[in-house]
Formats: sequence, structure tokens, C-alpha cells
Amino acid sequence: GVYVHCGAGVGRAATMAAAYMVSTGLTPDRAWAHIREVRPFIRPTPVQVAQIERFAQT
Repeated sequence: GVYVHCGAGVGRAATMAAAYMVSTGLTPDRAWAHIREVRPFIRPTPVQVAQIERFAQT
């Protein structure tokens, strides 16, 4: 397993985890859903969500 954390653990860490999951083949929606299954209180900003969408297209 991998432990990822930022100051509050609700936005930046979740975004990095989502980016990693997308890099392994998950869709952004599936990545966010999986993260929410284990950390339901995440609150990525609209900019963070958009960045993961753009990352998925590269």
C-alpha cells in the first residue's frame, strides 16, 4: 500500500491519489469514486477535478 497525505488530507492528497489511479488506467470518475469509498470526506476543488480530467487525456 501507499500512504499519501497533505495538510488536511481532503484535497491535495486525494488529487495525487486520483492522478496515480488514472495513470494505471482508471477513469477519473472511477478514481474519485474509489477514493471516496475509503475517505468519504474528501473535497477536491473544481480546479483539482479539472486537472485530473486533463491528465486523463494525456
